[in-house]
Amino acid sequence: MPKLTTRQILLLGVTLLAVLYGAYDLLFTGRKSPVAANTAKQAVDMGTFISEITVTLAKDTPSPVDARMIKRAETPWPRDPFYEQNSYRQLTAADEPPPAVVAAAVSAEKSKFNYTGYVDTGRKKIAILNGSEYAMGDALAVVGYVVNGIYPDRIVIYHKETRRMLEIPLQE
Repeated sequence: MPKLTTRQILLLGVTLLAVLYGAYDLLFTGRKSPVAANTAKQAVDMGTFISEITVTLAKDTPSPVDARMIKRAETPWPRDPFYEQNSYRQLTAADEPPPAVVAAAVSAEKSKFNYTGYVDTGRKKIAILNGSEYAMGDALAVVGYVVNGIYPDRIVIYHKETRRMLEIPLQE
């Protein structure tokens, strides 16, 4: 058996003391379980507490005004008072430009890019865009755009500021 270190000896000593104290406490002290004595007393205290609460609640009946408020609060609302359908439509319409403007902006953005080539080496896909080679995740020469997907028939680019995805078809 290998020689024990000082740390191991101290841990074994403390563990042995704890076990000896537990055995002494269990076997030689004549204490009775405090749980059994307190259980009967707690049951009596709980019974008196419940009877006092029941008497207090029986005395307190709500006034007619309180009863009406409680009744009205419990009835379901016919409509949501915070939701105005017209206001919501106006708010969303003000945030979004008209579809014709969006389509014109998208076509103007697409005209900046010319996807002319696709190379798949097995491990890496390369797209030729505006005469330069790009891989997935590369930033384009046009500021704010990043390559998001490369496919044989199209390339997907992402604009960081507008968070818009553009699909540019392969030019043959």
